[in-house]
Amino acid sequence: MPTVENAARHVIAARPEGIAAALVDCGLSGPVLVVADDDAVAAWAPAWAAAFAAAGMTHRVVVAGVDAASAAAGLGARVVMAAGAAATVPAARAAAALAVPLVEVAIPP
Repeated sequence: MPTVENAARHVIAARPEGIAAALVDCGLSGPVLVVADDDAVAAWAPAWAAAFAAAGMTHRVVVAGVDAASAAAGLGARVVMAAGAAATVPAARAAAALAVPLVEVAIPP
């Protein structure tokens, strides 16, 4: 079950294949910009793609270090999601400064 910390920031625990449903449970919808590290992209991008497609959500994945704010603006993101190492959070926060919710994902083992 997702945990909502406040109106602008959500922290959720979800398996990659359940991420879209967890966002919906928090009252969020796409487009979703995912800011992730290389390891998270390699491990989970296919599951994210399937989950977002099944939910009818547009999404884009960028690697932390890319200009996430520009990517979010170009996508018209309504949600920015940080996944992977803690280093992804500052880049995701910069993108979320566009007045969209920030979601930090903790992926259970």
